[in-house]
Amino acid sequence: ATLSVAIVVAALCAGVAGWLLSLRIKRPLTELTRAASNVARGRYATRVPTDVARVAGPEMAMLTSAFNIMAERIDNTEALRRQLLSDLAHEMATPVSVLGVYCEGLQDDVVEWNQETQDVFDEQLGRLKRLIADIDEVSRAQERRIELHRQPISLAELVQVTYSSYREPYATKGVQLHLRAVPQQWVVNADRQR
Repeated sequence: ATLSVAIVVAALCAGVAGWLLSLRIKRPLTELTRAASNVARGRYATRVPTDVARVAGPEMAMLTSAFNIMAERIDNTEALRRQLLSDLAHEMATPVSVLGVYCEGLQDDVVEWNQETQDVFDEQLGRLKRLIADIDEVSRAQERRIELHRQPISLAELVQVTYSSYREPYATKGVQLHLRAVPQQWVVNADRQR
């Protein structure tokens, strides 16, 4: 009889302990599942409250911390990707606009094909080629590993190229650009295409 009572009491204690343990783990697992579903839907700012996980024990706290770190990295990577695409679109608009204005000017016979026009086309097409190559390097950019090919460049040359590129587009809008001489000895260490 004593053995039967002990077995019943032990079974009741085990049942109560199991029920309490399931209550302790249920909420953190529910929170983690909800957060994982949100991240899967593209809501990368979702985080699991760490105070809820601590109640379930150190293993659940570690799992929650790892999830939050992963979600933060995904969120940062996505933000960087959006910024990079926005920057690329903005950067591509300039050479396309310059080339478009020059093409219109050539068609309307207000711009003549000469060495300066050829230089503008070469420079702007070079920029577009470089930007297209940059698109291929998106993963490296997300890791902040874009390589700059710096070299000494004459500031006067850069200013002249920029002036030549923008003179016609501004002229079509009624704005006349004037270029002041830049000393030839002024040199900058830069990536010409970027």
